[in-house]
Amino acid sequence: AKRHAISAKEHSEEGGAMDILGPSAAAAGYLLNPFVIGGCLAMSWQNLHCLSLVACVAFASCGRGGPSAGCAAVSLYLAPVAPLALIIPAGVLSYHCRGGGPADVEDDQVSVPMSKALPTVIRYVGLAATGFGVLIGASYLQMGRSWEFIETSFVDVVMLADLTPNVGGFWYVFCLIFKRFRLLFLFVFHAHVIIYVIPIHCRLGRFGRLGPLAACVAAIGQVHLFRAYPTGCDVACLLALLLVLPTYVVQCQQKFILLACVCMIGLGLCPTMAHAWLVWNAGNANFLFLGHLVHHVAGGHLLVTWLGAGLQLRRRRKWTKLMEKWVWGMVDEACRRPEAPAVQHSEQPPATAEAEGGRALKKRR
Repeated sequence: AKRHAISAKEHSEEGGAMDILGPSAAAAGYLLNPFVIGGCLAMSWQNLHCLSLVACVAFASCGRGGPSAGCAAVSLYLAPVAPLALIIPAGVLSYHCRGGGPADVEDDQVSVPMSKALPTVIRYVGLAATGFGVLIGASYLQMGRSWEFIETSFVDVVMLADLTPNVGGFWYVFCLIFKRFRLLFLFVFHAHVIIYVIPIHCRLGRFGRLGPLAACVAAIGQVHLFRAYPTGCDVACLLALLLVLPTYVVQCQQKFILLACVCMIGLGLCPTMAHAWLVWNAGNANFLFLGHLVHHVAGGHLLVTWLGAGLQLRRRRKWTKLMEKWVWGMVDEACRRPEAPAVQHSEQPPATAEAEGGRALKKRR
């Protein structure tokens, strides 16, 4: 993230916020989040999944595709299906940071065609698939050459066999749908996360030095929002990662603060609503689902607003550079225009006093 940070000298109007935000603020925002502290006290394994996702982007931002693909395989092993949205953006980021990106990395209007990055992305996908296969093989040997762990660790997660209430919304929807529509809803809920990868790459991920990193952060946000079994650590990781690019946050700072507060308040309602429903018997499932809707809609709106700020910032810089180019072009043209030659007036010798006297005598005669 430090490699991709824009200095405050380049954007003096954003200097105050740029000094506060950044990688340190992102780390503090995650480690000091009360939901993360509660997850650590509960000995939750969710922090390991967040670590694998962040390590995947960190290695890719250093141009190290192999370790990044290994971390992507670990995240896919811990939480099936959803981390697939991160593989392509991380491959593109590793291609850019390894020297395959635009020569002028300071220009966020320069883009790289996907055809140039495609071999690196294919190699990255192959490494991630190999790492995932190695983890599956190690689990097969650890379980005494038995494949029973596949059903409990992957199939049940994909098919949503456990509908215990949680802070997500999958359990509520799949408790209400008819069985004949179950496969359709499973496909839609799992596949729509991957669909967003290509539009984000085309609009933002292929431009300049910040675009690929922003696409990776957006992919992690999608993973956290649309997981089958989310926890409070997912929302904390989403809010912390958005602080890695401070220029985007400054662009939408008012909406960012409002939506982040609403998201945390909605997540804080979930334990209260669950206790009122399951312990006091003073409510129903709609109470808990209301808390999910509040923080999920606020988190989704926050991610969309953050991406919109990135698009607006790139568009503003684009028009600024076009205007600068147009103005300086006019100045150069005016400086190169040749000056009009001065009119040469014929100089007549001044008449002497003798010549004037001779003319006067001629007139008298």
